[in-house]
Amino acid sequence: MSLPLTPSEKEFLEYNASIWNLAMGPMYFGTGIDMLCLGVILCQFVFWKVRLEREERWPLRSLIYWITVGSVAHTAFVQAYGMSVFVTGYGDPINIFRGWWVKGDCLFELLVAMPIEVLYAVRAYQLWGRPKVIRYGLPFVSICSVAVGIANLVLGEPDPLSSTTSRYFISWVATLFTIDWLLSGLIIIALIRKRSGVGHTDRLVMRIVILSAEAQLIPSLVTAGLIIKALVAPKSLIVLVFIFVPKVWVITAMIVINSRKELRHVMEQERERVLTVSAKTP
Repeated sequence: MSLPLTPSEKEFLEYNASIWNLAMGPMYFGTGIDMLCLGVILCQFVFWKVRLEREERWPLRSLIYWITVGSVAHTAFVQAYGMSVFVTGYGDPINIFRGWWVKGDCLFELLVAMPIEVLYAVRAYQLWGRPKVIRYGLPFVSICSVAVGIANLVLGEPDPLSSTTSRYFISWVATLFTIDWLLSGLIIIALIRKRSGVGHTDRLVMRIVILSAEAQLIPSLVTAGLIIKALVAPKSLIVLVFIFVPKVWVITAMIVINSRKELRHVMEQERERVLTVSAKTP
């Protein structure tokens, strides 16, 4: 039995009554991509737990458990959305357009993405030698992003299409995009400045630079896609494909965390090679 419709939901349903079935395609692909992302995250988590957990300090260990549990909970949320559309409420188009589904997805993104951004912010702060401008500047930007995200949850529009084109939603996604690029720039510039002129050391630094750029580039492209969609095609139902977005931050963060073991191995190999060459040089 469907819940009573709010006035805004009635108006929205009347407007989209002839195209509601078009939401099935984006919804279908969005839930499928979400399940695939969860599988990648769980594989990364198992790798970390088996090979790296013993070496971790409790803050990072807590973060990894938090984002992993959050990812599982988000997939449960997405599947509940799918069940309401395809099973329990099949044939009733308003089940697709209930506003709390989109706001729930935004809530998961807020709870998962911001702790990861804090991890990157701490990394940038350490790489730059703990300057005051970063110590106070990055927390200020992060707090502003969280405040806009909360405003989007509380004051945003009630239906999916309007909620993803409202000024609150676009402002929040824009702040995430800005933080991604700001942290990427700070980390990459700091790493490039640490080049020593020694060949094997610089090669390792460049590998870390590329890894950092890739880790921040993917979430930035996804958020840019959301912004472009909202500006170019505000009424397009393709927005339902983006239901997997919160997991993008988790996947890229786990890639960075798990790559440290490989980087240590590369560093040891380079050190042994240099020592071997030095020993053979008369």
